Amino acid sequence: MTPSVTWTDAALNQAKEMLKETNEKSLRAYFEGGGCAGLQIQIKVDGEVNSDDTVIALNHAIQLIADPVSVQYLMGATVNYLDLGEGELARFVIEGMKVRAGCPGCGH
Repeated sequence: MTPSVTWTDAALNQAKEMLKETNEKSLRAYFEGGGCAGLQIQIKVDGEVNSDDTVIALNHAIQLIADPVSVQYLMGATVNYLDLGEGELARFVIEGMKVRAGCPGCGH
C-alpha cells in the first residue's frame, strides 16, 4: 500500500525548483533530530532508491523517496513549504505528522 502524503502548492513548487537544474525526478525525505517534536524534516534531490525505500508519486513528474522509518512519520501528513522572507529560514514543514502528544508536528 502506498502511503498518502499531501503536498501544498507551495511545497510542490519548491520541489519543482529543486529538480529544475538536475536530471533527477526524485526527492528524498528524511528526518534529523531537532525541533519541539525531536524531529525535523529534510528534503533533498536524490535519484537513488534503496531496496527498503518507499517511493511515493507526487505527480506525473516528481516522486518522493523515504526510508522505512521516515515513511511512518509521513503517512497521512501534509508537506508545506514556508518562506517567511525578512531573513527567516525558508523550509519544508510537516503538518499532521504522527508525533508525541501535545506537539502539532510542524517539522520544526
